[in-house]
Amino acid sequence: MWLTFIITGFLGLIIGSFINVIIIRMRTGRSFITGRSKCVTCNHTLAWHDLIPILSFCILKGHCKYCRAPLSFQYIIVEIITCVWFLAVFYIYGISIGGIITALVGIFAIIIAIYDLRHKIIPDTLSYILICLGIILAVVGVSVGWNIILPAYAFIGIHTIIDYLIACIAIPLPFFLLWKVSGGRWFGLGDVKYMIGIGLIFGFLSTLEIVMSSFWIALVIVIILALFEKVAKVFGFGRNRISEEGNILSFGREIPFGPFLSIALMLELLDIHIFQLLFF
Repeated sequence: MWLTFIITGFLGLIIGSFINVIIIRMRTGRSFITGRSKCVTCNHTLAWHDLIPILSFCILKGHCKYCRAPLSFQYIIVEIITCVWFLAVFYIYGISIGGIITALVGIFAIIIAIYDLRHKIIPDTLSYILICLGIILAVVGVSVGWNIILPAYAFIGIHTIIDYLIACIAIPLPFFLLWKVSGGRWFGLGDVKYMIGIGLIFGFLSTLEIVMSSFWIALVIVIILALFEKVAKVFGFGRNRISEEGNILSFGREIPFGPFLSIALMLELLDIHIFQLLFF
């Protein structure tokens, strides 16, 4: 049991490292399958021992070995999040088809969340892959049984294709209208597409709960980060390095909503219902 637990955690770290590669290379157009990893500052090719999850970051003290430029904390944070995600899924669902698919959906949620934090946009590629995955899960789930495909279905009790079609239309529609009316200032189209994918995976009731929970999660996190910024200014803390392209702890006028949807989605997959805990 413990050996399997350790292997699962190590696999989560490796997948987390690969997620970082996807996030960084996707915007540049580089293949995330082939090609050696390089320092984003000096472009020096990194050796294998520079890429060991968590360990390399700690040994190098958060700096590139070749140019001494500070490394983004994104690397280690994503690796830890993915490791914890894998361990949580394994603990709840064990090694099963449902557990593997649950982990896979969570991986997409992590990629979307971090990419949206870095670039304030959700790539169509990720949204369309999630939508296709949702369609496959819905069709196969109807055929062989929902809880076999995704354990979360056993909790939400959804069993009809119609429910999923309603979920991916009715819930995203108001947010699409917000995007249309505001020209993208109030809400992003990428978030709407993300909701469509979520609707196809979870069905109406759980998608509604995920969306409503995400707003509460957003409220709490934004308040915490605002307080953190004030404390940082008072005590003169250094500049945050989670993103090379800016301080994601300071959203400014544009707040990416994808991360909050991802958090609510992952909690739903683990049968943790934020909205129900708050109001029921």
